[in-house]
Amino acid sequence: MALAVLLLSPMSGSAQSRFFITLDAESGHIYPLFPFFIAQGLTMDEDIPFCVNPGLNSRYARYFNDGVKMKSWGYNRSFKSWDDYKYNLVRNVGWRAEDIFRDIDISLKFGYQPELIPVGFYARLGYAHENFRLMFSEEEDGEWTKYRIDTFRPGLGIRISPLEFLMEEDFGAPIIEIGSTYNYHFGLKGGFDGDKKELNNGLSTHVGLGWKWESASLILDIEHDHYEFFNKEYELGNVRPYEKIHSRRWNFSIVLAKDF
Repeated sequence: MALAVLLLSPMSGSAQSRFFITLDAESGHIYPLFPFFIAQGLTMDEDIPFCVNPGLNSRYARYFNDGVKMKSWGYNRSFKSWDDYKYNLVRNVGWRAEDIFRDIDISLKFGYQPELIPVGFYARLGYAHENFRLMFSEEEDGEWTKYRIDTFRPGLGIRISPLEFLMEEDFGAPIIEIGSTYNYHFGLKGGFDGDKKELNNGLSTHVGLGWKWESASLILDIEHDHYEFFNKEYELGNVRPYEKIHSRRWNFSIVLAKDF
């Protein structure tokens, strides 16, 4: 999941078939996005088929050990209490490296927008970095296991804008995005042995809903992993530490992007 936001719907009135490229940059922390917001302002020229699209994301993940929910640290949690709110506030504006770089997804996307149909197509080459901690013990003062993961994320997708005629009334128009991404984890620091074989590779899909205007779009996207994140067959000595681990992972994103 990361977000597959590539602005692929035709512009009202004067749309032309064209190829274009975007650099999508998402983060779970606001600080890494500042240079991308600046770059977006420099690439908003309608005559240039390229733009930088920044966005915020929030990963929601649950891990279960033999059916028991494991303790995790590094994901935004629901605001069930004041302590949870303070936790999220620190994570979103804190200066620690594990806060700032906990969820980063950067992708270069190549798209084509036909002139006469409200459907565009794209391919992406992406990179993601994620860091978090898990506690495998049920004890209150158990030891945390850290994970820092680098992932290569190629994918394909489409973007549909079925009510394009609304653009002529200056109302804007709704948009729908559907895509799929393959997640190849090529780097791992931490875990039990720092071995990338501790992780599985697999597909994730996403659906995005949003609104577009003549030159910009705002899209909320939900991505879901369709594979077990940890390798249940991984052996360390004579032990399979992930044998009874089950994962559920989603990523929520909101992106402001240029519309072509």
